[in-house]
Amino acid sequence: MKKFEILEVRPYQLMCIICSAGGKHCKVPGDPKVSRIWNILKNSPNVPVMLRCNTISVYRYQNPGTADNTQEGELFNIFRDLAILQRMGLVPGSIRPAHELFLRIIENIPSTSGICGFETENSETWHGCSLYKSNNYENGIKQGIKLLYPERPAEKRQLAKQTSSEIRAFVRSWHLSCLLHLSFNEGVDLYFEIL
Repeated sequence: MKKFEILEVRPYQLMCIICSAGGKHCKVPGDPKVSRIWNILKNSPNVPVMLRCNTISVYRYQNPGTADNTQEGELFNIFRDLAILQRMGLVPGSIRPAHELFLRIIENIPSTSGICGFETENSETWHGCSLYKSNNYENGIKQGIKLLYPERPAEKRQLAKQTSSEIRAFVRSWHLSCLLHLSFNEGVDLYFEIL
């Protein structure tokens, strides 16, 4: 994947990744599309991700159609994606770094209840995901972001501290805009710590 390429993902697919990672026997998502997404995201936590879902009206521009729908049916898929977006505080077409999206899910969606399945089923159309009551997702949420992006080992962190350089400078506000321009146009990675 190219450095600034945007990965297009359905909201439910991010929850499927957490569900798979939190399962006792399943660490790789069963759906090949979800597995491909996870293979990209686990090595690139800052990759920009666009959340797409099957909607009309104002958000029609990002509509991916029904190709990635799961077997539960079109209405269930629309409801699930919109419910996830609502709890995350986002809209269809939102673009955020992958790790931020996972953090939003972890903070705002503690359970699959009311999203991937329901306590009472009114019809076959709304029966939900077969893993709804497995607790895989909830186990993944309890482990937090470290489940998806483990910390580097202590020796690697220490080595990074020793080999990195620290520059302290007093800058004026317009200097920051010049540095950001350099970062975006020249591909230079800049990291700032406000003291």
